Amino acid sequence: LSKPVDITHVNVAKNHSEHPHMGARDENKKFGYLHDETALRKNPPPFRFSTLRAACKIQDDHYQMLTKKVVVDLQGHEEAEKSGRKR
Repeated sequence: LSKPVDITHVNVAKNHSEHPHMGARDENKKFGYLHDETALRKNPPPFRFSTLRAACKIQDDHYQMLTKKVVVDLQGHEEAEKSGRKR
């Protein structure tokens, strides 16, 4: 069973304490927090990746997949699928 929804009017004049749409609470558990989705872009934390140069020198299969053109042998794939052999 669904519960009935209370749609009665609530007077929110003069910062009424039982405001039905007060939003989220801040870190001090007080209502009125407004989310700022641009906060990280405006004030980004420092990014430290000490092994960045070493990590960029690794050119393994993952690097190849990200930087090279991938060609799929569709005919070979279809033949392998039809053969029933495990790959």
